[in-house]
Amino acid sequence: MSTEQNGNLEARFRNQLSDKSREELIDLFNREVGNIGWVSARGIYLIELRRAIQKTGIDCSIVIDDSGGINLKRRVKLSGDKLTFSSGINLRKLTGWLKFRYYLILIKAGVLPNKSRTNLSK
Repeated sequence: MSTEQNGNLEARFRNQLSDKSREELIDLFNREVGNIGWVSARGIYLIELRRAIQKTGIDCSIVIDDSGGINLKRRVKLSGDKLTFSSGINLRKLTGWLKFRYYLILIKAGVLPNKSRTNLSK
């Protein structure tokens, strides 16, 4: 990605985030938690999201280190003017786990074929 394209993305993301409330910014942060996909555009977005959260005056030291890195391992919530870790369930991970359990139940019930036992020569 060229420097010009990066600048355009930075400006676009900065503009999109500029009118968001503190709560909306926290929701956007929480959407990124657990997402392991990575492209340069996401990196630029996260930089602008971090800047937008910092501009609100929220103490976000639990997710932003001294070098400016951002920790996306756990969901957060706003407690006064400070971010704290949320004890809530990560729905994205739970949904994946539930789908897995559902498929196992269907395989056990014989509704879906168990591909590990299927004879591939047929």
